[in-house]
Amino acid sequence: MIQRGKSLGYKCGGKKEVLGVILPKEKTDSFVALDYNIQKDLLKIIGFDFYFILAPLNEDPITTGEYPTNASYVVNAERIVTYNNNPAKLELRLWK
Repeated sequence: MIQRGKSLGYKCGGKKEVLGVILPKEKTDSFVALDYNIQKDLLKIIGFDFYFILAPLNEDPITTGEYPTNASYVVNAERIVTYNNNPAKLELRLWK
């Protein structure tokens, strides 16, 4: 994941025990604007749907994907990231 992110221009860093991610605003905006199926392909998600939430401090959340309204299974991952030079919560839900 780190190598793939670096090849796309994302920066990874932080303490050895913690993976920190800096999400460039332009790349995030470009990703959100893509078609859902292209997003799934880029994320290499097979057999599940996803919902992506980026919640910057003092800004409206950025969301993309399909909200799991009638899901039988939901897996949720959350991370604190840097977005637009500020901390933000990134949440990715995989669901079926």
